[in-house]
Amino acid sequence: MALTPFMTSGFGLIVSLGVLSAIGSGAGSFSVLIGAASQHLTTDKRGKAAGIINAGGSLGQFVFAPVAQTLIQMLGWMGAMWSLAVITVGALPLVGVVSPAGPVRGGAGAIGSAPWQAVQDAIEDRSYLLLHAGFFTCGFHIAFLVTHLPGEVNLCGFAAGSGELVVGPHRPRQHRG
Repeated sequence: MALTPFMTSGFGLIVSLGVLSAIGSGAGSFSVLIGAASQHLTTDKRGKAAGIINAGGSLGQFVFAPVAQTLIQMLGWMGAMWSLAVITVGALPLVGVVSPAGPVRGGAGAIGSAPWQAVQDAIEDRSYLLLHAGFFTCGFHIAFLVTHLPGEVNLCGFAAGSGELVVGPHRPRQHRG
């Protein structure tokens, strides 16, 4: 986030937003967090932990979409990127608060096994591949909407930061001709 305002080319934006942000999002995604939590929890507590992690991720998306929009309106996009970077760095000390000392005996079955073996096992499991196909579909359509919906909203004459599209007065559509 903090590097993005310094990019001066399309390639730089692809690297900062398309590569580095994607790596950061993937590294902190719910699937990674659930896997890490599973190593520290007994089998009977994993389901509840997975639910809490999923709910927290959804809540974060729900909260930070309007926060990011407000920051963009108040500070411009560069100020918003720096603000989001500061918020992220500010949250890092929480890792020490919620992180247990080490894995619990009877935790995840793959503890101590080679990571590449786990990857190979996952790739050979049809249900795992179908699960990720569903995740890909969900992520793709969300990314597609986030990328293209603001432009479409603007073309219709609605303000980007308002709820006019959903709750505002109906305006007759202007025909181009």
